[in-house]
Amino acid sequence: MIRIFRFVRVMRVVRVARFFHDLRIMVWGISNSMKSLVWALMLLLILSIMFGVMILEFVSHRLGEMGTAEDLSSEDESLRESLVQSWGSLSRTVYMLYQAICGGVDWGTVAQPLMDITPF
Repeated sequence: MIRIFRFVRVMRVVRVARFFHDLRIMVWGISNSMKSLVWALMLLLILSIMFGVMILEFVSHRLGEMGTAEDLSSEDESLRESLVQSWGSLSRTVYMLYQAICGGVDWGTVAQPLMDITPF
């Protein structure tokens, strides 16, 4: 009787050990793909910064042309406010690009102030 219980216990351990082997293979695969994931994220960050600098250059040039807030019409003032709010610094620009890529913000609402600056 005791032999049967020991045999059943050994069989459960063998079955669980087989499960851990599969788990070990999955963890090994995920850990080996981390290097590629990190490099892909680095590439995404670098591209976002490059496009952010380019967009920020357009925005800062247009804001410089607009002048001070006292000289603007109400339409230009709302454009200036939306440009500064969304694209006013490099960190805001990269964050806005990240939101647009990940679906946090609609591309149309993000691009509308930029389309008012230049249509291309």
